[in-house]
Amino acid sequence: MEKRNEENKKTVVFVYFSGQGMIDKRSYVALNDDDKSIQNAFMFPLESQLRRLAENPSNYVIGLYDCQRMRVPKEYRSNANETDDEGFKNLIQIFGSAPSNAVRVKPQLARPFMLHCGTSRQRHGGKFTFP
Repeated sequence: MEKRNEENKKTVVFVYFSGQGMIDKRSYVALNDDDKSIQNAFMFPLESQLRRLAENPSNYVIGLYDCQRMRVPKEYRSNANETDDEGFKNLIQIFGSAPSNAVRVKPQLARPFMLHCGTSRQRHGGKFTFP
């Protein structure tokens, strides 16, 4: 991506996540082991990583989180300081659910999002547009 930036080429990064998500200031992908205990979950900082990618002005980043975002219990929360990085640029994040403890049975965002992309492409001469 850095080389593409140096050549003044644009890059679109699209990430779709459906599964177990958690939230502690930012959204995480939760990878549980067999016993599914929160203390054994590995939490990958997906939202923070996408925000970092979007800091490069040549990158356009779209994150589609079609998952539950369970709140991390206080005893397992990170003490790391997540800064409010207002400097990010080309970032669209779409969340399928508000933070909660409820479990949704099936993903709800993929189909309407792809339908929007297809309609947008037809209306704009083969190009995708986003709000």
